[in-house]
Amino acid sequence: MNLQIRSLDLLYRLSAETLTDEQLGGYRYQHLLELKNLAGQMPDGGALYAAFRQRLFRKVAHHLTSLHRKIVVGILCGYSSEWIGDELYWLLEHSNVFEPYVFALRSRTKPAEEQENQKEYDAFVQDIQRRGLRLVENFNTKEQREYTWQELPVHPDICIWLSPWMYLFQGDLRIWNFPLTTLHTYIPYGYFVASNADHTFTYDQYNQELHNLS
Repeated sequence: MNLQIRSLDLLYRLSAETLTDEQLGGYRYQHLLELKNLAGQMPDGGALYAAFRQRLFRKVAHHLTSLHRKIVVGILCGYSSEWIGDELYWLLEHSNVFEPYVFALRSRTKPAEEQENQKEYDAFVQDIQRRGLRLVENFNTKEQREYTWQELPVHPDICIWLSPWMYLFQGDLRIWNFPLTTLHTYIPYGYFVASNADHTFTYDQYNQELHNLS
């Protein structure tokens, strides 16, 4: 296994309990994933990973509660068919603690599907705009590329994902590229009423990259 030096540095700081709030932004969720994979090769690695993950998330929560501003909540979604966020958005909007935004994500699949992907992205953006919700677009349609983290007008502190299919997305808003100053959770966009021929759909739904954080 090829570990980044930053991943080992994160492990050392977590173990020694020397990780500071100021240092969190220098690490990415990719580093946490590497530590999980490393722990998986050790005896009782699951318990080890759970311990330092809890220590890490406690530090992230402390960082968020110490911010002298509203906590930015990003609801991340790529399709109108997956959007279930109206009530949650307005609940957060009326809070004195949170400020919600919808982050529109552009799918990246087969080259032959790019035109359809663009149509679905444009339709979702228009749908959110019609609803009067604050929108952050993650895709530069003219240049056909994702915006970088620095180009985004606002950065989410807490991310609520409405889709687990992380492989569909690229760029800085792919979960492994987020800084460790953020927290993430997933809300399924629907209920299961059917499965595939192999009866693995439920398993696949809950064994995606997003779930590797837990």
